[in-house]
Amino acid sequence: PRGAYPCQALEARGKRGTLGRQTAQVAMITRSRDTKNGTGQGDPAIAGSLRWGRFGRITYVMNAILNMLVPFAALTIGLWVATKIVKGVKIEGGFFTHLIVTMLFGAFSFFLGWLLFVVIGVLTIGLGFLFSFLTRLVVSAIVLRITDKFSKKLTVKSFWSAFKASFVMTLVGSMAEWGLYLLLSR
Repeated sequence: PRGAYPCQALEARGKRGTLGRQTAQVAMITRSRDTKNGTGQGDPAIAGSLRWGRFGRITYVMNAILNMLVPFAALTIGLWVATKIVKGVKIEGGFFTHLIVTMLFGAFSFFLGWLLFVVIGVLTIGLGFLFSFLTRLVVSAIVLRITDKFSKKLTVKSFWSAFKASFVMTLVGSMAEWGLYLLLSR
């Protein structure tokens, strides 16, 4: 319908979500709201709250949890593959040890990664920002070495081993994240 938001247009065409009849009712309420205020545009706050319906907040929380867990799972897979492929990088232990090392690496990346990126970018007089993909690999290698110093289960022999491992982690992690999102979107 005219003046509707993209989701409302899909709902009004008869595409029903998991809420069934309630979704169609929301579309009708929102359409009538669009014409009542005379602007052709409904109140986005009201339309959004109506569109969420009864299970909307649960869906929102589940999406937020998945948006945290999928990159973490992808990073764990990337680190596991890096330990299998790259000589000089090893994790002693099983599945839970990999999870703990990944959590430690993620925490260091979160708290120190951005700072290292900015410092390297400034020290290279902007070239670090220009070649950000390379700077991110260097930062990831440094963070992997820092994680090695704080974890007794992770062993990284040299900076070049860490650099190769960060490259493998980036490639495998990106593919795993893409695959997991593709799998979960069905």
